[in-house]
Amino acid sequence: MFEKYSEYRDSGVKWLGEVPKNWELTRLGTRFEERRTKVSDKDFAPLSVTKNGILPQLDSAAKSNDGDNRKLVKSGDFVINSRSDIKGSSGVSNLDGSVSLIIL
Repeated sequence: MFEKYSEYRDSGVKWLGEVPKNWELTRLGTRFEERRTKVSDKDFAPLSVTKNGILPQLDSAAKSNDGDNRKLVKSGDFVINSRSDIKGSSGVSNLDGSVSLIIL
């Protein structure tokens, strides 16, 4: 269960509703920096960004010969999948690896 706060206020964000009065609301982009290092999936294991977190991609997944066509992920990175068909897929990676360029 979540901690109860003495006072709440409207967040101004419809889906979020009320938040504790002393909370500051900011866009994620002001708190995080995108890692833009491009790598190959042959050098850094491909990772899947799922609603259950960051997982190693199946060994049967096809590898690319396109060179540096993926983004580097380091253990501790927060990764978001921005593809519209799987919105909500994100997590903190426990692994070093690589993700598709469309994933932040």
